[in-house]
Amino acid sequence: MAEDLVRAFPEEVLMKSATYELTLKKGEARGEARGEARGEAKALLRVLERRFGPLPAEVRNQVAAATDVSQLEAWLDRAVDAPTVEEALVALVAH
Repeated sequence: MAEDLVRAFPEEVLMKSATYELTLKKGEARGEARGEARGEAKALLRVLERRFGPLPAEVRNQVAAATDVSQLEAWLDRAVDAPTVEEALVALVAH
């Protein structure tokens, strides 16, 4: 089907279409959001490990699976302020 469109319409025409632009922008936004979430997760793991040492696999997996940037930011804020690893982990498990 895509090949039929390319044959029927020159690439320049397809690239100028509103649908093409919208699809491209949505894809870029999803990629940017994923990258931002990965960066936040990486920072969170680094703070937790620097403050409390090696982390249980359960915590590492939960952080790695998180995709909500605002949730990761909240966890990171709590991890910075938590006086113990237990309190940092309670904040992580609570959400």
